[in-house]
Amino acid sequence: MRMKNLAIVALVFAAVACEGPEGPVGPVGEQGLAGSEGQTGPTGPEGPEGPEGPKGPEGPEGQEGPEGPPGNANVTASTFLFSMDDATINGSVASVQYNVPELDPDVVDDGAVLAFFREQDTWTAMPYTFGEESSELPAVDYTLTIGYAYGVEFLKVFYEASSEEAVDLSSQPDRTIKAVFISGFPPSKTGVDLSNYEATAEYFGLK
Repeated sequence: MRMKNLAIVALVFAAVACEGPEGPVGPVGEQGLAGSEGQTGPTGPEGPEGPEGPKGPEGPEGQEGPEGPPGNANVTASTFLFSMDDATINGSVASVQYNVPELDPDVVDDGAVLAFFREQDTWTAMPYTFGEESSELPAVDYTLTIGYAYGVEFLKVFYEASSEEAVDLSSQPDRTIKAVFISGFPPSKTGVDLSNYEATAEYFGLK
C-alpha cells in the first residue's frame, strides 16, 4: 500500500516537473458585431440664455401714409335760426345774412361750408327743393328751394321760389340751420357722405 502511494506521488511530481514555459500572447481576434442602440436618455436642463446679439442695420424708410382728416380744431359747427321775421324779401327770394367770424379765407378759399336744416327730427342737407302747389292754380306746381351762400365772415340762408306770384314767402316756416365750417381741407378727401350730418359729425368729432 505504501508503495502505491509513493508511486502516485512520483507521478504527480513528474507531471509538474514536465510543464513548459508560458507561450507568447496570440493575435487580437476580429471585432464582434455592434450591439443594438440603447434607449434615448431624458432631455437635459435648458441652458442659460446667451448674450444679446449686435443691433442690426436700420431698415429703409417706409412709404408716406395718406393724409389724415383734419383735427377738430380745424372744423367747427354753428346753429342759426332762419326766421321770416328777420328775412329780407326781394322778389322771389327771402334771405337772412349772418356774421360768421369763423368764415376766414382758409375756409372760403381752401375749405368748405356745409349746411343742413332741421326737418321732422332729421338734419337734411342744403340746398333742398320742396314742391309747392298754388292755391289759385291748383293744377300747376311750383318749387321752393332752401339754400345758402357764403363769403369771408358771412353766411346767407335763403328761400327761393320758382314763381314770385305763386308762393307767399312771408308765410314760410322758420328753420333751424346747422352750418359746418371746414378750414384748409378739401372735403373730397374725407371719403364720407357729407350730405349726411350724422356721418359728418362723427367723422369730424362734432357734437
